[in-house]
Amino acid sequence: MKRWLVFFAALAALVLGAPFGKSAVAQTGQSQAVAADLLFTGPTSPDLRAGVGFGASWLVDFVQRAQQRTFGCDGPTVIMSGNADDIVRGYRGEAYIFVATCRIEFIHVSQLGRLTASQGGAPVAVGRIPDPAAPEHGFSLFPCSLPGGSDLPDAKLTMAFVSPNVAANKTETMTLARDQDKPTLKTTSQPPKGTKVRPGDRITVRIEASEEYRDTRWGWQSGIKKIQLRDESLNRDVVPHYEDTGPMRPCAEKPWKQWLEVTYTVPPNPPPVIRLRATAWDFAGNKDEDVGVFPTGDWYGTLEWSFEGTTEGTPTSVGGNSKRTGRADLVLKQNRRGTVEGTLLGSQTMENLWAYSDMHQYCRFRTRGPNEVSAKLEGAYEETRGHPMFQPSEIVANVEEVLVDSRECTSPPSRSDMSMELSAFLPRLVHKLRRTADGSFAAREEINSVGPRSRLTGQYVLRLRQTSN
Repeated sequence: MKRWLVFFAALAALVLGAPFGKSAVAQTGQSQAVAADLLFTGPTSPDLRAGVGFGASWLVDFVQRAQQRTFGCDGPTVIMSGNADDIVRGYRGEAYIFVATCRIEFIHVSQLGRLTASQGGAPVAVGRIPDPAAPEHGFSLFPCSLPGGSDLPDAKLTMAFVSPNVAANKTETMTLARDQDKPTLKTTSQPPKGTKVRPGDRITVRIEASEEYRDTRWGWQSGIKKIQLRDESLNRDVVPHYEDTGPMRPCAEKPWKQWLEVTYTVPPNPPPVIRLRATAWDFAGNKDEDVGVFPTGDWYGTLEWSFEGTTEGTPTSVGGNSKRTGRADLVLKQNRRGTVEGTLLGSQTMENLWAYSDMHQYCRFRTRGPNEVSAKLEGAYEETRGHPMFQPSEIVANVEEVLVDSRECTSPPSRSDMSMELSAFLPRLVHKLRRTADGSFAAREEINSVGPRSRLTGQYVLRLRQTSN
């Protein structure tokens, strides 16, 4: 608390225009201006300037408001949160409340007052300011310690300042800020992520989720609502799952920590890569996720691509905008002779707009859903490169669009075959593969083509990694 008291003494001096350590009333001169961000540095305290540390910019903002007298005082005394409003943003289950004197004739009486807090039960004394020479205008409290207390988001907190001079009394009803922090998620699996699996193998995944204040720094926590494991490769949930069907509960009644253990069986005809996504939600809808990848071959990776093309239109000539994105998993099995074979499997989506510049006539197309992309892969391991060299064949990469919006549209929906594009780019990416710091291989191909009225930008990214056996 010493750090807070030093801060509050400095704040009071700034608000009242008095040097530190002396009575504000006894001084007739003006204090020297102090930059707000300099109040939060020192050899025994963390750096709390805006933009650094753990995000305490609201403290700097509060001092700046104090220096400029912009609280919006509506009487001799004002009670506020760190953001100079009535929304209380917690830190590890603790609330910080500030009391400021707005009129100089009430300085002494307000310093002799006391602050109480309540949440429907009997008021509890939070603190006093007994020493006019060292006023302390900041207080901290744990809502869960109050009779009938609640630390739930949107809970009401009534703060009352009682002074010997009733004219300085103040009561403020404040609201605990909403839960905007995601749960803390930890997942482990047996076998570990990245291990090669075969049909019939079992993967046991343990998911642990926490909303404990020691694991989350800012805000008020609503508790763990649900934990789910999902097989993204087959687009289905894995049973069982955990779900709290009751309402949000405060303090000790809150489901602070939960865990789930799920066993997944590799199907008879598995995809190239099994992708298991663990997700934990809290009652406020915040979520944290973790993905475990289990390849079915000796090498595995991803191919991702995105493109955007624009053509400038005029009132008499058609222009447009086109976007296409895709992603595919790939896996390679290496035999004793060093040759490799495998598959690439994924999907892509596309949307197109063709229109005159004044939109008097236009057509908007979009793929109805993800369109499959697949290919057979063949090649051989090269010792000098440290990874397989391979190329695709039997490529399927069709894009079928449907009309979703139009005005006097005369163009029919299109069907495009992107197989030639993939057959050209993938071998070039394989040749460009380079080892990265984590031991995997990566390559990127950028596209940037500019014409008089058109522009095409995009990229292909290939990543490849050897499987853990």
